[in-house]
Amino acid sequence: MQQKITKIIAALLAITLLYANSAAVISYAADNFLTDQEIESQKTSTNNANVEFDVYYDGGKHTGNLDIASEETKLNVSLKVKNSGYLKDAVVDFSSANFAISDDGTNQEVVQEFNAEEKTIKFNQINNGEEVVKSLNIKAVQSEKVKQNEFMKDNQIKLTATYVNAKGNEEAISKEITLHANWNMYEEAKAVLRYQPMAFVPYRVNGTNKLIVQGKITSGVENGKLPIKETIIEIDAKKINNELPEEVIVMAKGTACTNGDVNGLKFTSANYNYDKATEKVTPWAESNQYHGFFSSGEARASSRPATLLVRSGYRWS
Repeated sequence: MQQKITKIIAALLAITLLYANSAAVISYAADNFLTDQEIESQKTSTNNANVEFDVYYDGGKHTGNLDIASEETKLNVSLKVKNSGYLKDAVVDFSSANFAISDDGTNQEVVQEFNAEEKTIKFNQINNGEEVVKSLNIKAVQSEKVKQNEFMKDNQIKLTATYVNAKGNEEAISKEITLHANWNMYEEAKAVLRYQPMAFVPYRVNGTNKLIVQGKITSGVENGKLPIKETIIEIDAKKINNELPEEVIVMAKGTACTNGDVNGLKFTSANYNYDKATEKVTPWAESNQYHGFFSSGEARASSRPATLLVRSGYRWS
């Protein structure tokens, strides 16, 4: 009997992940961003005519349609002092950008400090007649919680510095360059969906044999490459002895990868439906309108999958 029940458990849940992964659903009005013409016609001049500043992708562009899976998208910072004087204490700040920065190892002599954690670069003194260009790598920010608008954003990259003119007078320099970064997924995102049988408990009540079957469902996106906006899992409730389950209860051990609920406390009976007519059990979880959540994957030990416990009660003759 145990072997028969084990086979039933293994086949009990034919599971389909209907909609597990979604890059942030961007629905912002176009006028929230600069037009292509506006962004590409930005001036590099600062509040002093002798100092110029620019940040751009390879090819000189300020708009990038970028691969979210890449960790080596190139970005370039240009600082120039023209006719006289020099520039000191120059810091370029990427802290509000929708990407992380890392040093690619080039032109180390022009950099005083590269702080990837704070997302700032401090440059050495730049004398008149000099132009320095520092290249760096950028990648999409991936954390367990991320705002949906972080995937398509006009980033304000800010320069602060001090310009010293030929007479030794100092002037504070401040300049922003808008850099548009649109992160896309150029390869297929693969859903992770696993079912693990956990328990079967035959018992007898008022002369009727009954059976409780419980299994664990784990879902997410492979390697956590995309955040999840909504997870819907469709489960075929299989018959035993030609009988459907009398009752199905779904409990969440956690839906952190969808809505940040680490312990599943927000998951209630309103989050699943058992329909005997269609023989389907459908649990679901949804992130709020502001955030998506990166899913679990073996390569990301800090992130957590959605884990559900499905308990089905049968008559057992």
